[in-house]
Parts: sequence; C-alpha cells; structure tokens
Amino acid sequence: MPPDGVDTAYKRRADVMSKSFAWDQTVPTGTLGLVQTGGETIEGTLILVSEWKTKLPGHLT
Repeated sequence: MPPDGVDTAYKRRADVMSKSFAWDQTVPTGTLGLVQTGGETIEGTLILVSEWKTKLPGHLT
C-alpha cells in the first residue's frame, strides 16, 4: 500500500497527461527528439531490423 497522498498525486498527474493528450500533436512513428538541459537537441529515427539495409544508408549521408 503506498503512503498517504502518493496514490492521489499519481492520479492528478495522470489526469493532467490524459487531458493534455491530442492525436494531432504527435510526431510520425519512428521519430524521437530529446532536448538536454542545456538546450542541445538530439533527434533519432527508428529503423526496423528488417529494413536497416535499405533505410540506414540514407541517414548516414
């Protein structure tokens, strides 16, 4: 059993996330962007193992 308030705090945060979610604000599948504390942006693309031979070379140029 979680300490008093932990369950309630979790539910409030989950509610905020649920209310903020919108399909039209998502990025295409396979794209991942990370922003570090200093503002540096890192972006990656998901490539399936079955497609790496054809898709990876285009990302290395």
